[in-house]
Amino acid sequence: MDHIHEVLQAADKPQIVGLVEVEDERMATMVLDAVRDLGYRNMAITKGGSATQCVLLSSFPIQSVVSLPTTSGVRDILVASVDVGGPLLHVLVNHWKAKDSGETESLRIKSAKVARAEVDRLLKQDPATDIVLMGDFNSTEDEHRATGKTTGINDVLRTTGDSTSMTAQTSRYLYDPWFEMPVSQRGSEVYGSSWESLDHIIMSPGLFDRTGLSYDVGSFDAFRAPFLLSYQRAADGRQVPNRWQESGNHHGSDGYSDHLPIMAEFTVWPDHT
Repeated sequence: MDHIHEVLQAADKPQIVGLVEVEDERMATMVLDAVRDLGYRNMAITKGGSATQCVLLSSFPIQSVVSLPTTSGVRDILVASVDVGGPLLHVLVNHWKAKDSGETESLRIKSAKVARAEVDRLLKQDPATDIVLMGDFNSTEDEHRATGKTTGINDVLRTTGDSTSMTAQTSRYLYDPWFEMPVSQRGSEVYGSSWESLDHIIMSPGLFDRTGLSYDVGSFDAFRAPFLLSYQRAADGRQVPNRWQESGNHHGSDGYSDHLPIMAEFTVWPDHT
C-alpha cells in the first residue's frame, strides 16, 4: 500500500488510475483507503472470481460500473463511466491473457471483441463520446507486424498512431499514443532483455475534438521515477523496472512492479454553447 501511495504521489496524483491484478474488493478498498489523502474518493472493480481483478481509482465521481465477461479463464473487462465535469468519460480497464506457452492470441482476440463491442455500442449512442481503454493488453502497439498474424489489439480494436485521422468522428480507429514515441524509447516492461510496450492507454476519436475532454497530444509516456528503476539494464542499456522481490510464494517489501506506470494528460475544454 505504501508503495502505491509513493508512486501516485510522485506522479503528481493522476486523477484517474487503472490497476490490474488486485486480489478482491476488500483489497481494492484497502488500496483506496491508503490513498484517500491524495484525493481519491471513488473505486470500481470487476466481479470475476479470480484473484486478479481490474480496478479504477478516481478523484471524480463514478456514475456507473459494469463488469463485462469475456470467456472462460479470461478476466472480465471493467467499464466505469466517470463524471469529469463535462460529458462522461467511459473507461475500460483491461487485463488480457498473457503470452504463455502455446497459442494465446485467440484469447486476446476474444477480449478485444468484447471491448470493441462495448466501444461500438457507446459510439452508436454518440459518435463524439469520450472513451479510454487502459491496462495490460499483453500486446505491443505493432503486434500484427511482429507476428504477421491477426491480433486483438491491431485488427479487432483497430488501433492507429495517426492522430490526424482521429479528428473525424466517422473514424473507426482508436488511437494508441505509443506511436508518438521513437521506437528506441518505447516500453513499459522488459521480457528477457528487451523492452515491450504491453500496457496501453487507447482513445476514441471524441478525445481529439477539443470539446469536453480532449487528449493532450504528446503527453503520453511511461513514468520512470528513479526509485522505479533497477540498477540492472536491458539490452539497449536502459534501466529495467525495479520489480517486487519474491521469496517462495511471498512478495517481499522491496521493489515495486515489473511494469512501469504509463500516463497521459487530458484537458477539459470549456462549453461554448
